[in-house]
Amino acid sequence: MIFIICNINLYKSIPNCPAGYYSLKQDENCHLCPPGTKIISGNSCVNCSEGYYSIGLGECYKCPKGFISAKGSSECQECPKGTYEFNNEKCYKCSAGAFSDSGSYICSRCSAGYISKEGSSECQECPEGTYELNKNECIDCSAGFYSLSGSTSCSKCPKGYISEKGSSSCTICPAGTIELNNNECIKCSKGYYSPFNGSISCTRCPA
Repeated sequence: MIFIICNINLYKSIPNCPAGYYSLKQDENCHLCPPGTKIISGNSCVNCSEGYYSIGLGECYKCPKGFISAKGSSECQECPKGTYEFNNEKCYKCSAGAFSDSGSYICSRCSAGYISKEGSSECQECPEGTYELNKNECIDCSAGFYSLSGSTSCSKCPKGYISEKGSSSCTICPAGTIELNNNECIKCSKGYYSPFNGSISCTRCPA
């Protein structure tokens, strides 16, 4: 009679592990998948993909909008102010002319008359004497023009008034002068006069 001695450890049955746990061959115990991983095929744990996270229950969950994560993460990170989330994998800076608050997945465009630099969390109003150009630059008004704060264009001075470059208002030409091209008050020539402020022409003196 022949007797065969078997190693019972090689034939232990794999236990029926609860959700989030796994077991190895030749192992009676169940093991909890660590944070940042998920269970696969019932016998191993793998890292969560970018944009996903896990707290150690064997499942990976997608990060909410405005948050990102690296591969194998146990939590998601909020995108800071001035950035936006893309595919839950990276925070990109807002372009010039746009802004965002923390946890954003889009950047909002600045209102008319306001500008911003790349990566801004708010927009800045263009000051008096300037106008907004392409949401990212405030340009001085030319001589003969003026503007109030938050303007998208400059207004031409009325006849009889002048202004310098970057002005917020116009100045009336005094009596004895006339306005020339809205940027200069010139004296009337000899033999001519202008009796009123804001004149645009000189009158010949009576004989």
